[in-house]
Amino acid sequence: MPVAQLYCAQLRDTLHARYYLAVYKEKALGDTEIDAIYLNFWVAVWQFVLGFPLLLPMAPASNLPISQIGTNLWSGAKCYMGINSMDGDNCGLAPLFVSVYILFNLAYNVLIILSAFLSGKGSPCARRGV
Repeated sequence: MPVAQLYCAQLRDTLHARYYLAVYKEKALGDTEIDAIYLNFWVAVWQFVLGFPLLLPMAPASNLPISQIGTNLWSGAKCYMGINSMDGDNCGLAPLFVSVYILFNLAYNVLIILSAFLSGKGSPCARRGV
């Protein structure tokens, strides 16, 4: 299968998983009134808290020695501030690119949650019991 088809299939599956997760959240919360941005904030907090320990098993999977995790995080933080930390870095536009990505990702996640809230029990996923 060509790479473009694999990418499209992965993107489709990711979008489906996010939508089903949003529908699950809507069903789990039931009639509880909760702001979508507040919900998204707490999801992000828990992803950060629970995801941070996963740096240890993921570092070797990315060919990064565990001893360099801290240095790598610090270099990434400096690059986000526009400071080159290594030879060959070009971090001048990194704050712009990362910030735009974060804003679009936040907007996408909030819209997915809102679509699940607005679709309610009438959505095809909710009718199937997903």
